[in-house]
Amino acid sequence: MKKSHIIYSAIALTILVTAVGVTSTVFAADNANIKNAFGKFWEKSGQVLTEEQKAEMKTKMETVKAALEAGDYNAWVAAEKATNDNSPMLTKVTADNFKEYVANYKERETKMAEQKVKTDAVKAALEAGDYAAWVTAEKAVNENSPVLTKINTDNFSRYVDAWKLRQQANSIMQELGFGGGDNMGGRGHGMKGEFGFGGPHN
Repeated sequence: MKKSHIIYSAIALTILVTAVGVTSTVFAADNANIKNAFGKFWEKSGQVLTEEQKAEMKTKMETVKAALEAGDYNAWVAAEKATNDNSPMLTKVTADNFKEYVANYKERETKMAEQKVKTDAVKAALEAGDYAAWVTAEKAVNENSPVLTKINTDNFSRYVDAWKLRQQANSIMQELGFGGGDNMGGRGHGMKGEFGFGGPHN
């Protein structure tokens, strides 16, 4: 099995763990990959899970994660099957390449943890309305962040206002059952983009 495939699988797992709150950094994945990994939990694009389904998924993914952290192949197979009997990772990852898979998974987890520290610093600076701290935090994420060329001491307060409004909008969308503020019901009214974290993303 090629190393790139192992890395992809590790990233896919990380995405799935993120979806239920086990980790915090989101990596892009298409709906087909999510459906393959979660089977019955993802019957159609954009499906919103019930709280019970989320709790069940989280428990199962934490078991998968625990097996990976322990480097226990048999436990991982059992946990992966419990998540989805037809998980494609069960055919891609074998006893022979499991150690490499675990190594790539742990490397990804470390990078995610490091990134979370940086993005948390950006959020903290925005919450505090501290321009100097925000610049430092933003540069730590991306030294050449394009947002640094657009936001200055004169308009930073407005930037903070916009960021806080975004957080409020996201909370409301979650209350309405959309799971976040990036998709306004799937009707073309998306609120795309991020504040800080290396620059806006469209």
